[in-house]
Amino acid sequence: MDPVVLVALCAWLVPALASAADVENGSDSDFHYDYESLRIGGLVFAVVLFLMGIGLIVILHAVLSGYLLSYPT
Repeated sequence: MDPVVLVALCAWLVPALASAADVENGSDSDFHYDYESLRIGGLVFAVVLFLMGIGLIVILHAVLSGYLLSYPT
């Protein structure tokens, strides 16, 4: 799956889950924040960005070192 699509889905999923949790709690206020869901969503987003960064570093290292560009002769 393309990383951009994955980030877009995660960015869409976290608010959707937070609003579903808000409906389950029976809260009618638009200004009620569920800090636990916000914290969990932020941690998930941070882990996704961290793993994408590590993957980018590994791929760039492999390309620049010539590992992926070397062909057997």
